[in-house]
Amino acid sequence: MSTTATNSATVDTFYLMGLRINGKRDTPDFFTFLLEQNGVLRPLVADGQIVLFRNCDQYEDALALAGIDVAFKQPLTERNVYLLDVAAVLYMLVHESADEEKKIPNLIDYFARALTAIGIPLPPVFNILSELGTLTDEDPFFGTLMNREKFNRERSIDGIRWCLGTLFSVSHIL
Repeated sequence: MSTTATNSATVDTFYLMGLRINGKRDTPDFFTFLLEQNGVLRPLVADGQIVLFRNCDQYEDALALAGIDVAFKQPLTERNVYLLDVAAVLYMLVHESADEEKKIPNLIDYFARALTAIGIPLPPVFNILSELGTLTDEDPFFGTLMNREKFNRERSIDGIRWCLGTLFSVSHIL
């Protein structure tokens, strides 16, 4: 996805993101964008809220809501989506010991970018999530971490749920 201009700054790259929350579905439940401006990734925001949309074909409405005028060379589809798989991360944290696809660090990174971009302070448990994300990014095996008190599975799951709940509470959903 290529360059275009917003009402105030040039967007270098658009990343269509999909959030899969329902583990019984294969497709995202919600979509949004990460925008790269001058080498910095930021979430799609309108009036101080993260913009989420339920159907991929609503991307033009979501960008318009944020004041971004863009014409993509081809319509965006679910094939263009970078999946943030909340359902899979929660499953892994309960039942698995490795994250070879780096779903955990990617989800944690998105939550940090989205929430801090709109001024939401991250709770103390996020420090543990951040460290878990960094360690999982370096080595996909996280099972031994879960034996350490601060990395227990329940705390990690609660942290992911807090981030998800907070994200939805500060989102404009189309």
